[in-house]
Amino acid sequence: MATEYVQLTSSGSGTAGDDINSILAAQTLPIIENATRFYQCGDKLKNADGTGKVWSAIRYLKVKLPVVQLTEGTTPNGTSMTTETVTGTAEQWGQYISLSDAGILTLAHPVLQKANELLGEAAAEVMDREIQEVLESATNIFYASGTSRVTLSAFTGVSTGVLNTNGVSRAVAALRMKGAKAFDGQNYIGVIDPNVEMDIILEAKFLNAAQYSNITPLLKGEIGSWMGVRWVRSNFVRTYYGAGLQVANTGSGTSGQWVSGLNYVAQCVGYDPTYRLKMSISTPVNLSGGTSGTMMTGGMAITFPDDPTGYLWDAYISVSGTAPARCVGVSGTGRTGGAIVDFAYVGSGAAVPGYVTTGETVHNVWIFGKGAFGVTEITGLQRTLTDGKASDSDALAQRRKTGYKLFFKPVILEDDFMAKIEVMSAAD
Repeated sequence: MATEYVQLTSSGSGTAGDDINSILAAQTLPIIENATRFYQCGDKLKNADGTGKVWSAIRYLKVKLPVVQLTEGTTPNGTSMTTETVTGTAEQWGQYISLSDAGILTLAHPVLQKANELLGEAAAEVMDREIQEVLESATNIFYASGTSRVTLSAFTGVSTGVLNTNGVSRAVAALRMKGAKAFDGQNYIGVIDPNVEMDIILEAKFLNAAQYSNITPLLKGEIGSWMGVRWVRSNFVRTYYGAGLQVANTGSGTSGQWVSGLNYVAQCVGYDPTYRLKMSISTPVNLSGGTSGTMMTGGMAITFPDDPTGYLWDAYISVSGTAPARCVGVSGTGRTGGAIVDFAYVGSGAAVPGYVTTGETVHNVWIFGKGAFGVTEITGLQRTLTDGKASDSDALAQRRKTGYKLFFKPVILEDDFMAKIEVMSAAD
C-alpha cells in the first residue's frame, strides 16, 4: 500500500525529517529503475569508502596464450594476470518541484505522489542522457548504408538506410570477434527508439518478447529478440538532424587572430533546450570571402541557424582541412537561433559531430556486451521535502518543495564491447 503523503508533515531536520526523506527515496528508486533503459545495460559500480566523489573500476585483461608446448619435467613460465584501473569522478545532479499549499489541499489527486513520480522519471532521463554523452566517444561505429553519417543520410527514402539484418549482423559479428560476452550467455542488449522499432518488428526473424516472456525475465522496455540481440525500446535515444547551409558570414566581425589567405570553415550544432538530447547539425560553410580564399575585411561573424526553432546553438570553427572545433566561451555557446556573433579565434574545444543531409534525421542504435560501460549505483539517492512551516521567505507557509539529489557518472570500461549503428528510419 502506498504511503499516505498527508502524513508526511515534517522534513529536513531531525529524526522525523530523515525518516520521511528515506521513505521518499525508497519510493523514488523503483521509479528510476523502471524508467531507465541505458542504465540497466551498465555494470553497477560502488564508491569506495573515503574516496568521496572519485571511484574506480578494475578491468581484467585476457591472459596471453602459450605458444610453446610443455617440456616433460620442466615447469613452464607462469602467466601474469594484468589489470587496468578506470577512474571517474561522480557528478552531482538534482532538481526540485515547488508545490503550493492550495494545490496540495484542493486537488483531487495526491500531488506529492505525482511529484515523486515526475522526479523519479526526470532522474532516470538525466542518467540515460549522461550515459549517452559518455558513449558519444565510442569508436566501434557502423552504418546501415555507406561509410559515414553523411553518406548514410544521403539515402533519402531508400530502404537500405534503415536498420536491417546485414547491419545488425556486422555489428554482432564484430562484438563476438572481439570477445564481448553476452548478458544471458546468448544475447547482447540493444537499445532503439520507437521509430527504429517500427522498422524491425516486421523482420522475419524478429521474435516478439511476449513469445518468450513466460520463460525469460524481461528487461525494462524489452520488445523482442533478433539477430542475437535482445532489444529494448526507449523514447530517450539521441538523434541527429540536418540543419542545412544556414550559417551565414556577415563579414563584420572583429579582426582577432585570423590569418589572411587561410580558408576558415564554420558549423553550428543545436540542442533541444529541454532535454539536450536531439541534435541539429549544420553543414560546413566557408567563412572566408572572395574566390582567392582570403579573409573578409573586418574579421568574421556568423548568424546562428534557426532549424528547428527554439534550439540553443554552439559554434564550431577551424581552418579548412581540419574538423571545426567548438568555440568555448560565452560568445560561441548556448546562443538562440538567428543571433549574430563576432568571432576573434578559431575553436579550441571538442570536434564537431558529423553533419547530416539537410532535413534528414539519423538515429542511434546501441548494442552492448557485458562490461561495456559502468555506472555508479543510485543507492545514494537523496530525496527531500521541506517542512512547510512559516519562514522569513514564506511567512504564510504557502509553499513546499520536494526534490532529489544524486551522484552519478558513467564511464566506458571496454570500447570493444559496444557497437553503435547509425541508421535512417522509414517511420520518420
